Amino acid sequence: MQEVPRPRVSRILTRRRTLLISAASLLLVAGNVPAASSAEPDEDHRDNHGPEVDDLMEEFGHSLGEAQHVLERQAVRYEIAEALAEALDDRLVGLWVDHGQERDLKVGVVDDGAEVQAQVEAVFEGDSEFAPYQDDVALVSQEHESETLMEAYDLASERLPQIEEELRTQATLAYRPSDNIIRLGVDSPDARAQRVVEDVLGSWSRHFVLEEREPEAESCSREDCTGHDLRGGLASEPGCTLGFSASNGSNRRYMMSAGHCFDQGDWVGHSGTTVGGVPNAGNASVNGPRVDAARIDIGAAWGQTNTPHIYDSPTTRYISVDRVMSSTMVRESWCDEPGNRVASRQVPYRTH
Repeated sequence: MQEVPRPRVSRILTRRRTLLISAASLLLVAGNVPAASSAEPDEDHRDNHGPEVDDLMEEFGHSLGEAQHVLERQAVRYEIAEALAEALDDRLVGLWVDHGQERDLKVGVVDDGAEVQAQVEAVFEGDSEFAPYQDDVALVSQEHESETLMEAYDLASERLPQIEEELRTQATLAYRPSDNIIRLGVDSPDARAQRVVEDVLGSWSRHFVLEEREPEAESCSREDCTGHDLRGGLASEPGCTLGFSASNGSNRRYMMSAGHCFDQGDWVGHSGTTVGGVPNAGNASVNGPRVDAARIDIGAAWGQTNTPHIYDSPTTRYISVDRVMSSTMVRESWCDEPGNRVASRQVPYRTH
């Protein structure tokens, strides 16, 4: 069995105390709204809300009042998550929502002993604004530290082409904090595939579980998006995969691009035309200057009037990329009809 040396790890993760939050699961908080929140605001205020409210109303069928309540609740929960990350530092594995549980905000830690319990309680004690939410939180003991899992994930990302070549199949990676393990998807997760993974990843393979790969969604094509072209920088350099998320409404367009082989400051082009750029320092992900997830700023080349931003699902806001990590599930979206909101589904991103 090939032993793989321990890879170099960016300290950005630790310095920023980046939260390992399951984007897909936290977004589902939107489906759990108290009946009392269904009251509608005054008619005069109906138009004074952002696109995130529109999206919640459209996707989950919420009233305006319900959507606004969801945003407020998720904003508080995200602040709680940041406070817990600050208190627990590297003992924090991740946070996620477990619906149907009395204490549904789960905090994954590698040590749930008395010291950690005290650190968590300190976040909610006294006059803390979070005190009313303490009963929502439950500690969950996890085996693997987040930094170790991120190292394993980054290593697998680098060696994924070797696994694909030996198995003659595409492969995907997905990590969710609640799993506390990395899922490696292949067409046939049999004994041979397991041996290949062990040979390529060595002792790091213990952090992975093989499963059948989900089929990839179709990408947006020029024909489907007449007048809007290929949004999100899908026309990439050879060997580079870009996932994206776009919302094409009458007055807004947003996108999230995972440019796995771009550097900070690189420009994205399509058909010989510069259409956007990868943000510089401060907006990169966890691999130093290499960008694992980036906002692609689309300018006048496509006649866009709004600067697109990353969709941050824990807060349901559109913000810059510093809250998106290499473990995040990106949305692969494709066009429905010109001018309509694109269809989308959650898929784990991958790199060639």
